[in-house]
Amino acid sequence: MSPDKEWIAFACGQTIISQPVRDRFERKVVENDNTHQYTGLAFHSSGGLLAVTNNDRTVRMIDAATWQSRHAYAWDIGRMRSIAFAPDGTVAAAGSDTGKVVLWDVEV
Repeated sequence: MSPDKEWIAFACGQTIISQPVRDRFERKVVENDNTHQYTGLAFHSSGGLLAVTNNDRTVRMIDAATWQSRHAYAWDIGRMRSIAFAPDGTVAAAGSDTGKVVLWDVEV
């Protein structure tokens, strides 16, 4: 759920669906540009970014206004499974299927 509680987002295979809480008919859909599945997601505390993890070993930052990919990060720690932001939004953490976690500074 977005920080302002206006949007909810979920991953379903190779698709991310985000929709307003009050209007179930307005949807934003982001299709994966490869054959791998999305595995986790989290909104940044600003509400301006949606971070998604992927079976292709990447984390993508999606602009929540345009629903376009802004950045992609790849680390050699395994398939990415989870993502979270610090409450102040300055740091992100992503976990892999190997049990490893990567932390990085977030630029909004």
